[in-house]
Amino acid sequence: MREQYFNSDNLTQKSQELLNHCLPPPNRDNNILDWENSALLVLDMQGIFLGSTSHAFVPSSPYIVQGLIRLIHSFLDNSLPVILTRHIDNSEYNGMMRKWWNKPILETDELSALIPEMQRFDVPVLLKQEYDAFYDTQLSEILKDTAINDLIITGVMTHLCVESTVRSAFVKGYQTYLPVDGTASYNEAFHRASLLNLSHGFAVMTTIDSLILNLAKNFSD
Repeated sequence: MREQYFNSDNLTQKSQELLNHCLPPPNRDNNILDWENSALLVLDMQGIFLGSTSHAFVPSSPYIVQGLIRLIHSFLDNSLPVILTRHIDNSEYNGMMRKWWNKPILETDELSALIPEMQRFDVPVLLKQEYDAFYDTQLSEILKDTAINDLIITGVMTHLCVESTVRSAFVKGYQTYLPVDGTASYNEAFHRASLLNLSHGFAVMTTIDSLILNLAKNFSD
């Protein structure tokens, strides 16, 4: 079920292929990114998903790290908000996540920590215990307090936490953008399916390079 579909040699080509696989937004005129009121959300870049010895390792995830670091720097360099999440299962919480997987991610597990590359950023880190980063967290309040309209959502896994959060963001009224090379899943089939479905009704598909280029252009004008 798991495969490495991203690598250092094919990332650019594979990303373009994935982008071509997606659907364009039905009304392009209503999908122009509002950079001044945008935020970057990076989901669950933790050792449990990025460590090769972990039972939950996502084989393609290490190859999205450098792109995410570049994107985070671009946001911070232009004083735009970045929010990280960390999935931690509450030991007293008996929701469907624990019932379904039966392998809780506890805060005492060293693999539950964000990878070192993400720990170096001085940005908010929200703890969550569901796929949806909005559920029972302060994410909505943070976005409202900073007058955010548009969200760029990245991280792992495409078909679980990323997809759930994108759908939730759409329902809450946020214009959402998803870089196809800024997220990873257990295999390419899961990744492609989520991108296709989300591009049909929930998010504008893009790439990290395109976001960085457009962000720089917006703030240089």
